[in-house]
Amino acid sequence: MDFGNSLQKLKEKVFNRQKELGQIYGQYGHLSLAGYVKTWKAPGSTSPALLKGIGKLTEKYYGQKTAQGAVAQLKILPLASTIDHHGIFGHPFFLNSNLIFGLKSGINYLICLSTAGVSLNNSSWPGSMVLTDANTGRPERISFFPDRQKTQAVLATQALAPENFLSMARKIAKLNFLGSEQKQNLENFLENLFQEGEIFKLESFSRQASVLSSKIWGKIFPRAPKLIYLPVEELVSEILTEEILPDPGNFLHQLLFTLSGWDDLEKYYRGSLGAFSSGHKGSFLFWGAGSGRRRIRLARKKDILAGQDFALKLDPETFSLNLRNGKIYPTTLVCFLVLLSHNLACLGGFNQVDWLSNIKANFKSLLEKRGQAGLAGNIALVPAANFAEGNLAFLQNSRGRLYKATAWDLLLTGKDYWDKYKGLAAALTVEESIFTLLPEIYKIITPAPERDPQLELLTDLEVARLAGIHKKLESNH
Repeated sequence: MDFGNSLQKLKEKVFNRQKELGQIYGQYGHLSLAGYVKTWKAPGSTSPALLKGIGKLTEKYYGQKTAQGAVAQLKILPLASTIDHHGIFGHPFFLNSNLIFGLKSGINYLICLSTAGVSLNNSSWPGSMVLTDANTGRPERISFFPDRQKTQAVLATQALAPENFLSMARKIAKLNFLGSEQKQNLENFLENLFQEGEIFKLESFSRQASVLSSKIWGKIFPRAPKLIYLPVEELVSEILTEEILPDPGNFLHQLLFTLSGWDDLEKYYRGSLGAFSSGHKGSFLFWGAGSGRRRIRLARKKDILAGQDFALKLDPETFSLNLRNGKIYPTTLVCFLVLLSHNLACLGGFNQVDWLSNIKANFKSLLEKRGQAGLAGNIALVPAANFAEGNLAFLQNSRGRLYKATAWDLLLTGKDYWDKYKGLAAALTVEESIFTLLPEIYKIITPAPERDPQLELLTDLEVARLAGIHKKLESNH
């Protein structure tokens, strides 16, 4: 294979679809990852309503002291990650994004507004423990839930019970690529993890996942900023019901809960990135939470949102009641409209930097059209392309071959790699880091029938090796 030609072709294929990512690559590719993090932008301040909402949820999930610290940090630096899928922490995507977030100087908390509307069988495996077979480099998913629940939405899934832990112990015993000591260490860690904080007494899997994820991160990187996982839909629902729905004069109330607002949202967002279409893409502003704990797509029919057994008439009190009862929850579009309006900068992955930039541009045009020039000007100042994906968490097997690590892989080593990965971030450029993401991004954004067979052969680890990145990676292990 002509590596140089294939890599160039791969770059063109990805950047033709991911315009913002291509711009980040072109503008910042020469910087180290650590240097690039210093260029992230944030507004001068965020809104009291957002601070109140985050403080309330953080106290509920992590206690008063952590809530006070998180709010104090946001007052100075209105920056949060919206990359992660809510669930039990451990997938390489989110391990790496939070490692990069942790490079930001002067922060004590990694505030992650994670998406809980994904299903348990999402490719990020939010209801599973993910381990890597070091010999082959292949990840192995060990689910906390039986297969019959795999299509449930994370935010609607019932809490883990002791029998789920017993089931995991049996599954761990069957993992052939782990030695007996590793299996025992893993089982002991899980047992201790679930005993701390009375996890089984928490009322939902979503809340358990917040607490467990923070504990897992803290165990792996005890000297890193504390990880805070808050479901973004829960935060936005709180702001909607407490601030926006009770106030007909609020612009977002007029946009989200009036006919003229719905008309404008259809005009500006139908078919756009991260929004909805008249076909089967996305949902119109809100998802329904069905009786089977699965999300239901809702379509607009004049002044009604309908889907399966749902039929919600456009009435603020009805929407408020359904949000409070968990019968509906906001879509990605609504979440970003609320966060943009409240002056919060969101760290994004390769898809989000395009989605959020598109949502922001359309929002600014919509606001100007409705005579909200001041608000449009504020929105224009909120950054939408702070990129926080890359590959830092690598391990080596007994033959010296690199493989991408999961959080659980790092746990099994019993070592703290925080300083090593920070050192790697100072040596690895943004260009090199994006190179290693390209093969996986290509497969995600390109339908299988349209893929080039030669490009499909490239893997992130192969790119790292052939481009010479492995020398930097190995020097930090």
